[in-house]
Amino acid sequence: MIWSSNKYVATAVISLSIWLVANILNTLLFAIIITAGGPGDEPGIVGFVMLCSALFSLPGLVFFWVLFISNCRKPGLFQLLLITSAAVSFLSVMFFFLYLAISFGADSGMWMIILPVIAAVAATVVHRKAIENVMITQNEKYPSKNSYSLET
Repeated sequence: MIWSSNKYVATAVISLSIWLVANILNTLLFAIIITAGGPGDEPGIVGFVMLCSALFSLPGLVFFWVLFISNCRKPGLFQLLLITSAAVSFLSVMFFFLYLAISFGADSGMWMIILPVIAAVAATVVHRKAIENVMITQNEKYPSKNSYSLET
């Protein structure tokens, strides 16, 4: 496959897939909580959550992808990306809640900060096999300089 042999394409596809899955999971989690809260304008709120989740997480996607592409041959890549996805999603949601608090005076619901972090970590865990496949493919393609050659 062309996408697994080219690290730029492979890391971009996996990063976008993680971003999409995280946004969908985040929207589903918010939709469950909003609909459990009672009657109201659930479809409008869920659409707002999906739009804001996608927009506010774009800088995190770029940062995630840069780390992914720059470390795709290093051991411990999955752990690094897992920590990165949790940290970046936490920062994105904090920025979003600060934006809401400053713009609209909305200060309730701060406990919901955990939902996007759970969604981002779950999306990264779901893609573990693909992340490891990129790491293995890149290590096979470009062997480590520390390995000894069998040729004389």
